[in-house]
Amino acid sequence: MPEGVQIHSLTTNRLLYDRANAAGSPTLAANGGDSANRTATWVPMVDQPSPAKANRRACIERLKRMARYRCVIPLKRSRHPPDYVARSVSAGLFWAMTPTISVQMACVLLHWLAVRKLQRWEFNVIHAMAWTWVTNFATMFPVYYAFYVTGQVLLGNWSDLTGYSGFLQAWPDLGVPESSNSDVNLLVLIWNYVFSFLELVWKYVVIVMKTWGLPLLVGCIPYAIVGAWLGYAWSMRIVVNHRRSVLDRRLHRHDRQAASDTRGDA
Repeated sequence: MPEGVQIHSLTTNRLLYDRANAAGSPTLAANGGDSANRTATWVPMVDQPSPAKANRRACIERLKRMARYRCVIPLKRSRHPPDYVARSVSAGLFWAMTPTISVQMACVLLHWLAVRKLQRWEFNVIHAMAWTWVTNFATMFPVYYAFYVTGQVLLGNWSDLTGYSGFLQAWPDLGVPESSNSDVNLLVLIWNYVFSFLELVWKYVVIVMKTWGLPLLVGCIPYAIVGAWLGYAWSMRIVVNHRRSVLDRRLHRHDRQAASDTRGDA
């Protein structure tokens, strides 16, 4: 083994043994040649992740932990019947799969106010609001684009799935406000420009809603229905299985305690 061999930690890359001056770990330094030779020969160095990759992994882990504690754990800890809990998840996912980001929780609140007197449709408004964050500002653009393309397909607009051509054709309808004569009163001139501007904005909104809004509204319907159904079935299974496992553990502890008491009495 060469004189300059150094052995580093597999996880922190810290120097453990330096054969030249026997620095680092006293255990490796005391054992000397054979153990150090075998370690250097057979144990490879482990590449440490880059800081960016480590931060990204930590961020993903935090998001997963937050989703678990905000969405899954409350379902398991709920004392309501399983179908009540499942309806909460279903309502939240229904509104999550609609183009209502930024007002989803308000929509859930209105939904809850409408059905809270109906026992078969009532749900937990807090749980439902938490599940609306499945879609958020970070996922808004891909989700909306999926809604839009699906709406174009359902409406039969096969020749213009992206909607770009139709939107360009709609622009000439906006028009440009005509300039007024110079001898008109200043207040009248200002009013004409304000009115023309508001009219232009209204035309823009109408064109956008006609070109993009209708496909968005139509395209979100399948996602909302399927998402609500899957959320109901999944949460029902999660809650039922959790409560069954809790009951099994309690029965098991009770049986063990009863057996122990029987042996003590004997």
